[in-house]
Amino acid sequence: MKTTILVLIGVLFLGCAGRENGASKDAIVVSIEPLKWLIESIVGDDFEVTVLVPAGAGPETFEPTPAQVEAAENARLIFSTCLIDFERELVGRLARPERMADLSEGIQLIDSQHDTHDNGDHNHHHHGADPHIWTSPRALLKMAQTAYRKIYEIYPDSASYSASYARLTERLTELDETLTVRFSRPEAARSFMIFHPGLTYFARDYELRQIPLEIDGKELSVRQLQETMELAKSEKITKIFYQREFPVTMVEVVAAEIGAEPVEIDILGYDVIGNILKISELIAGTEQ
Repeated sequence: MKTTILVLIGVLFLGCAGRENGASKDAIVVSIEPLKWLIESIVGDDFEVTVLVPAGAGPETFEPTPAQVEAAENARLIFSTCLIDFERELVGRLARPERMADLSEGIQLIDSQHDTHDNGDHNHHHHGADPHIWTSPRALLKMAQTAYRKIYEIYPDSASYSASYARLTERLTELDETLTVRFSRPEAARSFMIFHPGLTYFARDYELRQIPLEIDGKELSVRQLQETMELAKSEKITKIFYQREFPVTMVEVVAAEIGAEPVEIDILGYDVIGNILKISELIAGTEQ
């Protein structure tokens, strides 16, 4: 009995010593919730993944607190789109900015100030680029590749991360194929109206028309709004999408004017694939 107790004490001691010597989870910081899903799809629960922008807050107006900057400074890795203002400012505040992975790498970016009534086929550098790359499965495939490469640099011997990355790639490829088929059907709607143009990459990749009620953070002028409502009527728009991070007042007014329904969507949630599938159903008109 005495020997058993001594063994148990030894095991507990070694366990505590292991945590004190760094066996506890390393920290990874991501800028927004969808990136947490992306990274955890590769590393599982091996890391403590912290999100800077809290639920319900808008990334466009967000500013990290001093405590969040410190957390980022102490993190093993940081993942961001490097397209949102606070992300770019954060890089400049880090003593070791090389730990931040730019997940927009390799993606053909879209100018946030272009006329989003077209399908968004524009190329642009980081400053002024539309940041919503995570809403497109094709862009997500590039983002996953960049994230995995960064993780592999530090953990080259982890077979589990390689396997998880392969599964993630397969899931995103299947999602892309599903959406391609969905929007190729003759009965599928190909235009949609949205308050904040957060689906620009989605629209470009599946050849859809995004009709926004806001451009580059500014509401439309009276003339632009009138033209937009006429376009919505001609395109037989029945829904106007909005996010909870933005005021719904204008959406309700325009919806009443054109006989459409305000519909809340989530492009900043953790369930990235589920949210994209739901949005595609709503746009195409195939929702149950």
